[in-house]
Amino acid sequence: GTGGDAAKCRAFGDGLQRSVALEPTTFYVDCRGAGGGGKLYIRMTGPSKTELVEVERGYAFQYTTKAPGEYELVLLFNEEHVPGSPFSIAVARNPSHKGPYSF
Repeated sequence: GTGGDAAKCRAFGDGLQRSVALEPTTFYVDCRGAGGGGKLYIRMTGPSKTELVEVERGYAFQYTTKAPGEYELVLLFNEEHVPGSPFSIAVARNPSHKGPYSF
């Protein structure tokens, strides 16, 4: 694609591998080496809806799942997968949560 190279993006952080239901979890995407003009697209799918917040513009992101299970996180830069995408994330039960989860 023009204006940026997805292969030069780096995604990192424990949040790309594991999380706990109902707990905010952070991951990072560094596309500074990818050239300007890139558009970052993030989609997370799984057993429940996921709340996703951009903590630091274009760099730090935080998600909160509503239920345990296997989730998939897709990271696209200029419509191309960032290395490692799609990420498979194992979300564990929250030990302090009593009662049902909302899906």
